[in-house]
Amino acid sequence: MNNKAMSLRKRMTAWLTAAAMLAVLLMPKLISAADVAFFEPLNGTNPSMFYTSDGWANGVDFGVGWKAANQEFSSGIMALRLDNVGCPTSCSGKNYASAEYATNEKYGYGRVEARMKAAKGTGLVTSLFTYSGSAAGTSNDEIDIEILGKDTTKMETNYFTNGVGLHSTIIDLGFDASLDFHDYAFEWSPTYIKWYVDGVLVHTENGSRGALPTSPGHIMVNLWSGAGPAEIWTGQFNYPGTPVRAYYDWIKYTPASELPTDEGTGLTGQYYNNMNFTSLAGTRVDSTVNFDWGYGSPMPSINEDTFSVRWTGKVKPQYTGNYTFYTSTDDGVRLWVNNQLIIDKWIDQAETEWSGSIFLTAGQKYDIKMEFYDNAEDAVAKLSWSSGSQPKQIVPQSRLYPN
Repeated sequence: MNNKAMSLRKRMTAWLTAAAMLAVLLMPKLISAADVAFFEPLNGTNPSMFYTSDGWANGVDFGVGWKAANQEFSSGIMALRLDNVGCPTSCSGKNYASAEYATNEKYGYGRVEARMKAAKGTGLVTSLFTYSGSAAGTSNDEIDIEILGKDTTKMETNYFTNGVGLHSTIIDLGFDASLDFHDYAFEWSPTYIKWYVDGVLVHTENGSRGALPTSPGHIMVNLWSGAGPAEIWTGQFNYPGTPVRAYYDWIKYTPASELPTDEGTGLTGQYYNNMNFTSLAGTRVDSTVNFDWGYGSPMPSINEDTFSVRWTGKVKPQYTGNYTFYTSTDDGVRLWVNNQLIIDKWIDQAETEWSGSIFLTAGQKYDIKMEFYDNAEDAVAKLSWSSGSQPKQIVPQSRLYPN
């Protein structure tokens, strides 16, 4: 958050109204830090783990009142809806209403992630964050991912320790976060905070700009419009006449004890200037296989068409069980995991997803090889996975190890 707007941050600080203070008293009793992993698919409300903010509002920086009615579920997706229905009378005095969803418990060191699609529009903020505060005047610890609707090609990271911020960083996403779902995550330890987008490390804080947070926090998501001082940061929101929404597919937490101790860096990519792997033009480590080159070239020494790539290395699963690997390519693809060919579609094709499954054991490294060629026009190559314990996502950098 912009440093001029962040002193009145997201929860119950000294400016809470009497109605908001009542809402605090009615919230679920706060529980000590949880060290249990969870994956929440967001098929509907889950009161045993989450609460929905309802019937109160934050201070002058927020243009919305929180209403449970503004939380929607459909086809495994949660939408947070911002509208002006009944406002300001039934919106805690605010011009708009929106929704916020948070864990009942607080969670400590580990990895927080969500798959989400941001709301677009000047003045809007789509977020994933942790918050340690629980009462008026509490000096909070907080870690943020925020996407501002005025420019949804960028993400802002930030953290607060005892209510002190001044640590914001703007990340260029390389895509429009309002057009599709993407995976966003941060990993928190005593010595660093790392932020990830689609499994790729995009920013690290090591405490050099200020002490890192130490207090466990609720895991939270919300959609809101800036008001008052916050408009310096968010821009002024003008209601478009119809509701706006931010969408969430799932929320996940992994405690530090279950994270890899030898974090991966990606796969070795060998790039060839033909389609049969005989004219090597360059080698590099790719953090993930998540490419849409369109009509372009993957590197200056490679043709825009008739090229091939071979990615090799190791993959280390977090869980034991059957894993499904997915390739989405234009054109041909072959995938081996543990030296087993599980996808074999060596054909010209428009972007198409194929899948294959294999049993893997948690913490064990397995050989992985993906071969790809592009014949003409669009060039796309993506590698994802899922399991009973793992939502579908691009295979993240932390789980891939180059040769």
